[in-house]
Amino acid sequence: FFSKIEEGTEKRTSFERGFNPKNQSISFSNQYYLIAILFLVFDLEIVLAFPIPLSLFKS
Repeated sequence: FFSKIEEGTEKRTSFERGFNPKNQSISFSNQYYLIAILFLVFDLEIVLAFPIPLSLFKS
């Protein structure tokens, strides 16, 4: 019950295409995150502001 269980490196790493990946993580520039946030802000602005002119033309 109290024996030590040794885990190899294969159990601790994620399985990816059957071999050990050379680069563990892919680093993104902060510029990509800034562009994504700006896209979301302007996308929400268009979605929220678009019904206002439509409601003015219908009335």
